[in-house]
Amino acid sequence: GPPGSLEITRGALLAADLALVPVSPSLSEVHQMGPTMSLLLDAAALNERLAVLVVLTRVRASTNAAKQVRGFLEGQGHALADVAIPLRQAIADGYGTGVVHDAYRWLADELDQLDD
Repeated sequence: GPPGSLEITRGALLAADLALVPVSPSLSEVHQMGPTMSLLLDAAALNERLAVLVVLTRVRASTNAAKQVRGFLEGQGHALADVAIPLRQAIADGYGTGVVHDAYRWLADELDQLDD
């Protein structure tokens, strides 16, 4: 939802089937997830259709950070998308151009499978 608009965010979560939580593979971002996850858990208690899926973003292929963060979050009981969005300049440069990076297509395919 819009930053600073908690009521709009809560209302949207009560109507939603899926909430995606983008997180880069860094401990600082993981530790900042607390308030977001708390809000999502509160909403899921009122909306039994709401599924929450964490999506790793800005993942550097040559590091172990994503693997470590994935393991930590899964150990905490969070559901994670199989697809991770890589850290690529082309993704950042594509904002507003209508060009969609393959990783987002793969994520969309994964989300489509959730309905099956």
